[in-house]
Amino acid sequence: MIENYKVYFQNRFVVFKSTIPENPEQKYGLFYKYHGRKKLYQIIREFEKDVTIPSLLIVHPDLRKLWKKFRRYFKYIKAGGGYVQNEFGEFLAIKRRGTWDLPKGKKNKRESLKDTALREVAEETGLKSLQIVSYLHTTYHSYPLKGCTALKKTKWYLMSSNTSEKFIPEKKEKISEVKWISPENVEMILEDTFPSVVDVIEEGLKT
Repeated sequence: MIENYKVYFQNRFVVFKSTIPENPEQKYGLFYKYHGRKKLYQIIREFEKDVTIPSLLIVHPDLRKLWKKFRRYFKYIKAGGGYVQNEFGEFLAIKRRGTWDLPKGKKNKRESLKDTALREVAEETGLKSLQIVSYLHTTYHSYPLKGCTALKKTKWYLMSSNTSEKFIPEKKEKISEVKWISPENVEMILEDTFPSVVDVIEEGLKT
């Protein structure tokens, strides 16, 4: 059962919960109890415009109902990605447009998210000996897209590969580097990546 949703708006975020935590005013920039879709969308617009608000908590007893209402505000996109480990316990990172990232991409029609994740990791890194070990984590982030606002859901899978293959960075995706990262050197990635990717890496390091 899902206990909460977290959506990133660049370096800020919105959290959705079914119950009110202790001292919500101290933990979040704004706190709102859902009272209807019109007011919800007004709150979201205000949060998007006012970048001084670090975070927003929205609460409703029926979390799934609240989430469905929120999703309708956006163009909803599904994607799949991989947290890839090798035989030495290192994980795979890519540098895309000058920022460290993990391989991921949009889902094609009639394609499962597992297949999406495997295809995107292979295309972006050149690795072929990929195997899905298990589901790892799901992230959500919002961004401008052709005059509207998109909400991307990325389902991440723990994958395995080995160090015998040669990397082939996908140039059309502006990927300049593919690298195995040891847990001891993870800070160099965490300091130069996206908050949602930080969440995935932290989950991956627990495995």
